[in-house]
Amino acid sequence: MKIKFRNILRISFFMILCLIVVVIILRYDGYERRALLFELTREFTFVYIVSVELTLSLIKNYKSFNKLWKKIFIYAVSGFAMFSVFLFIIDIYNLSMDAFVLGYHSKEVMIIDRYRQYRSSDRVRVEVDGEIHMYSLYPGYTEAETGKSYQANLFSMSKILIAVKESNED
Repeated sequence: MKIKFRNILRISFFMILCLIVVVIILRYDGYERRALLFELTREFTFVYIVSVELTLSLIKNYKSFNKLWKKIFIYAVSGFAMFSVFLFIIDIYNLSMDAFVLGYHSKEVMIIDRYRQYRSSDRVRVEVDGEIHMYSLYPGYTEAETGKSYQANLFSMSKILIAVKESNED
């Protein structure tokens, strides 16, 4: 029985994803684990679907695209897909650096503005060490409100913020 190249690709992507999940589960707890698992799994799955499954299906069906406009359409879809994969690989790199190399930093932040989003997190503008940054606010140990200071866990490269507790300003 001969194993096909596409199955080797699928198995290797699955094994890498399992390794990422195991390392994150062993290294982090609580909301930090949940945020990193969600983000890395989502990004990695998108890269897999576009780079492996879409490419394999286009290669398999390429001979059936015999008209010029169909081939132009396929090249346009492939170009857009590869550009999207490039952007997602940059996000995977940032998340991986935070998850496996740098870790999170606990700092005191003040939430200046909060922008509600339909995704898994809200965008917030925060003041950290006198500088203003944009972060994704994930559900955390406490509910974060605008204008208050919090002790938070920050993943600096991937711009993820998880509020731990409200700071007392006595």
